[in-house]
Amino acid sequence: MMIAPILKKDLYTILRDNVGMSANLLEQYTYPDVEHDRLAAFIAELRDLLEIQRQLLPPFNFQMLKGLLQIAAELDALPYLEDEPPTFLSTDLETFTSNASLYSKIPRTSGTLRW
Repeated sequence: MMIAPILKKDLYTILRDNVGMSANLLEQYTYPDVEHDRLAAFIAELRDLLEIQRQLLPPFNFQMLKGLLQIAAELDALPYLEDEPPTFLSTDLETFTSNASLYSKIPRTSGTLRW
């Protein structure tokens, strides 16, 4: 069983629950081009958000995602979070909020959605 898609889906579940707060977090850290010296703070805020929203995930999934974020906080570099094009999201985050809203309306016909 591949766990990466499940963890990605769980993180998205946490972020999607409060799109405004998530958009502010991503904008504050200039996601996906988070400055190297701000990575630890970014990961810490994601962990805090996870703790606040823990009821959205099954206990095992919560623990796995929490562990992954703890490991990420200790790494020297995080590919895809550093040195990425800063134009990934529009400056007002309209694209992010629109896509998140659209995603929530997609009918689910079977188990998991593949990324």
